Amino acid sequence: MEIRENAHHRLRGDGERSLSCRPLGSVRGYLLQHRVEGAAIYENVGRQDLTADVNFTDLMNWSRPAMSQQNLTSLRDFLKNYTSPADRELTDELGAGSAFLVLEEQKRP
Repeated sequence: MEIRENAHHRLRGDGERSLSCRPLGSVRGYLLQHRVEGAAIYENVGRQDLTADVNFTDLMNWSRPAMSQQNLTSLRDFLKNYTSPADRELTDELGAGSAFLVLEEQKRP
């Protein structure tokens, strides 16, 4: 699977993307179709959507010793067994379906 990275990320020396170039952090909100960042995300609690960038490579490496299974997939592939045609915006491969990733992990017994 190809993982598309946000254009705001920088490449580290090992080819991985870095989130360090985001001085306000990777959490951001969307309120009335406008992007909200930094301290402003705390001004609209409950009235906005929140999202954040995640370095899945690091997250998977850090959690691997405790997990028996890891599966990184697109939102589209994750939802395909749970959605109806009415949910096509979530599974659109030109939109949210490929823009967002889902990491499923199962903890070792």
